[in-house]
Amino acid sequence: MNQPFHKHGTIQLAFVTLLLACWTMVPRSIHAAPYSAEDIPYHAISDDAGLRRKLVEPWFTLPVSQLLKQNAKLYTLETGESVEVRIERGTTDVIIVLARERQNLFPGWVQGSWVFYRNIGDGQLKKIRLYLRSDPYVYVEFRPFDSNKSVYDVVAYSGYVAYSRPVPLSIQDFYSISMNKIFDVLSKDFPGYYFDVDPRMYRDLRTLVSQVRSYLPQLAYADDGALDETGKPVYIATLQPQGPSWGLNCSGFTKWLIDGLLRPVTGAGLPVCVLKQPAGNRGSNFTEPVETKLDPFFGLDWTRNLALQANRVLRSPQYAILEEIEVTDSPISWLSLKKNGKTELVSFPPYLKNAGFNIEGLPSLMYSLAVRYPQWFYLVSVNTDRADRLSQYPSGTVLPEGGGTGLRRHFHVAALVPYFTEDGVFKVTVFESAAETSFDAFVRRYPGYQVHLVRVPFHEEFTPLMPNP
Repeated sequence: MNQPFHKHGTIQLAFVTLLLACWTMVPRSIHAAPYSAEDIPYHAISDDAGLRRKLVEPWFTLPVSQLLKQNAKLYTLETGESVEVRIERGTTDVIIVLARERQNLFPGWVQGSWVFYRNIGDGQLKKIRLYLRSDPYVYVEFRPFDSNKSVYDVVAYSGYVAYSRPVPLSIQDFYSISMNKIFDVLSKDFPGYYFDVDPRMYRDLRTLVSQVRSYLPQLAYADDGALDETGKPVYIATLQPQGPSWGLNCSGFTKWLIDGLLRPVTGAGLPVCVLKQPAGNRGSNFTEPVETKLDPFFGLDWTRNLALQANRVLRSPQYAILEEIEVTDSPISWLSLKKNGKTELVSFPPYLKNAGFNIEGLPSLMYSLAVRYPQWFYLVSVNTDRADRLSQYPSGTVLPEGGGTGLRRHFHVAALVPYFTEDGVFKVTVFESAAETSFDAFVRRYPGYQVHLVRVPFHEEFTPLMPNP
């Protein structure tokens, strides 16, 4: 940016590994273990109704005091598949796990596994979780509504992408009903695409990630740095040459990435001046006096203009409009978040114009976008209107009198590439400030902020501009 609000330097890529022994806890990592490589279409999961019927008296309805004494037991389905039935004790629940086997392990979230939650006080069945793909963060949950009906939720990375939809079955019916019957009653409006993922659809995105990675060792970070349309290193604010010790800031890096996609088609990169122009109806009489001084919409304009140009070149000029590039729809209605050691269900606000979505919902939103639109990746502009947050990002200029209360500033941009590996594992690759960084760390870095997303098509060729030595 012309006055960088946030200086990253070189950020090391961090990996966080899932701890299988603590499967009942919500791991920090966005990455699931590769059990998904053996997943099948969810409607083809082998039926275990016979096993569940056997468990009604000795497990599902047994008094809690006796249930807690149960030892784990191994059962074999008619298909030869192994299922471990075990007890986990929570703070308020006793949890019955029907864990399917994968790679000689029983983590509890392999495709076809069940988790029954009973109140530890009165033994009542509170909810039932069913994993339709081998991902600990993606599942269907059934809850009782009345004596004859239930409701179901679909949860993806802590976001409720379907909430409280009616099911014409009592919660106890799930003790014995067949899988086919369950899928029959869920068939209407059931978002099955959250569970049936074809990794082949993401081959081009995986290739793009690999291509960008191959160039990263040749890049460095520099405040206000970018390459112009010919590949010469310049400063974004003045367009003056950088000199031999050149680099890219967060804005220059996203331009470098998009230039690499457009250059095989156009033969050149994008002019810096084009990307600095206002894009869309943003701002007000309140912001006009400080826009020249603080440039609060720089990140918003920059990412919008990059996406507009990419859609114009790689698709058609008719798609170079904000309505085509902006992510404004979200299926998420609620988020399950941990606060003060407790898990709370909080409402997830819809899209806020020129601001986007709360960052806490970004993992769920990325998964939702990936399963619905495998042909896109995204540019993100991080922003906030909280003065206490803005004070952490000095730009070399002072905030307006009153600490900038009510002034929203877009101070950092990045590229997010959500995709599935060949083994069906969901990942989000983050490219920012001339480096690849951890998506987990990116989300945790900005608590309480908003993220504005624009979608970008990809091209099979990636030929970025690189200055001559």
